[in-house]
Amino acid sequence: MRDKKFSLKRGLHITAMAVLLLIYSLYLVLLHRFLLDKILVVLFLYGIFLPFLILIIEIDRMDGRVSRHINSDLTLLTWIMAGCVGLYMVYVFLPAYMAPVMIPAILLTAAGNERIAMVTVTYLNTLLCMVSSADYYEYAAYMLLTVCGCTLSLLFAKKKLRIYGCIILFALSIVIPCMLYYISCYEMNYRLYLYALADGVVTIAVIMGCFDRLNQYIREEKRRSLQEIIAEDFPLVQEVKKYSEIDYAHAVKVSGVAQACAKQLGANELVAAAAGFYYRIGKLEGEPFVENGVQLAESNCFPQEVIDILAEYNGEKKEISTMESAIVHMVDILVTKFELLGQDTLQSVWNHDIVIYQTLNEKSSEGIYDLSGMGMNQFLKIREFLAKGVELY
Repeated sequence: MRDKKFSLKRGLHITAMAVLLLIYSLYLVLLHRFLLDKILVVLFLYGIFLPFLILIIEIDRMDGRVSRHINSDLTLLTWIMAGCVGLYMVYVFLPAYMAPVMIPAILLTAAGNERIAMVTVTYLNTLLCMVSSADYYEYAAYMLLTVCGCTLSLLFAKKKLRIYGCIILFALSIVIPCMLYYISCYEMNYRLYLYALADGVVTIAVIMGCFDRLNQYIREEKRRSLQEIIAEDFPLVQEVKKYSEIDYAHAVKVSGVAQACAKQLGANELVAAAAGFYYRIGKLEGEPFVENGVQLAESNCFPQEVIDILAEYNGEKKEISTMESAIVHMVDILVTKFELLGQDTLQSVWNHDIVIYQTLNEKSSEGIYDLSGMGMNQFLKIREFLAKGVELY
């Protein structure tokens, strides 16, 4: 069995994030014309920081804390990281204490989580203050704002509390930089107050404009992923087609019928369609079929619901535990039987219906669907639909 746990897509996105942060680092040292010794220090910090960031991203992803599911391909996080790096490239030209660092902190928290945001923005802040020769108090102001931004994202995530988040964010955007500037210089700077006021307004405007869109993207990510993995041009679909036209036709048939059945019961149609197409994907790798099918699905960042159904293939390793899994199993065994018997044998309606009733009744009597959550009425409804409502040849 080949080890295919590594996901090329996730690997490319992690590489992209590493390149983005390296570009930011080199941009700062070139902009300020650092000498070799300072360049080496910056690269040393980058070399220390990057492995920790990758470790945190992978641990949190495996815990389901990145984009709210375990098999995130990190697309959203990569794009948000690119946006944050772009913002910090602009922040270099802003007056001291005036970089709106809460924007990246909140956006990265929404796309990833608080730990990823804290680690990333800490690195961005450190280099920003290093190259601009900022004093301790400016760095402290940025770090306090970063912590506050990561925390306030919890309020922005709840619409009822969002107004309180805006009020607190606006107040902190003014109070923290102005207070630390005063401690540093022991003087009042009214221009700084105006900048801080503008900083708070811009931060609220950006967050209010982006936060709901980010949440909507995350909510729809699973649906998009399901549609993507069964699209004609998806690499694994093409691999199935190249492996065997017969297996490809079988997969397409099971996928379509399983989706129609799921619609009848109000189950997740796209999960049933995707799991139906890839139900026998382990054949591409050979024995053990179930384990290899699961590893192929994991390496291609399939949603966890689909992976769970593949792990329950025929109830061999795990018992069928969801309605979608039961539907896919029912459709797969019927399509397989119809392919074996041939269209000539099943020309009469009587033969057609008898095969469906007998096959499904036998499986049901074995108790294979007992833990799926499918009731008897639902089982009978699907059985009748398969007998009368769809073409299984």
